[in-house]
Amino acid sequence: MSVPAEMPTDPITDHIISTFWAAHRARRYLAGASGAVALPLSHVEIGAVVDAYGAFLPRLELDTCVLAVDQEHMDGGMFARIN
Repeated sequence: MSVPAEMPTDPITDHIISTFWAAHRARRYLAGASGAVALPLSHVEIGAVVDAYGAFLPRLELDTCVLAVDQEHMDGGMFARIN
């Protein structure tokens, strides 16, 4: 069985996905007696990534895209399975 080739991407998609993964590393969790629950990403985590690495998309567009990717990730969609 051969290894499949990577899907072609573009710089904007790469930027959005890499920003998501960087913000994901700073994800906050709510801990309780029954365990911990991951909280959705917020503008705070995205802002920390932008402050550290910069962004070439306007913040409103970048935040909207990253939050949409995070929602898909939190819902257990296809994107969550590459984790």
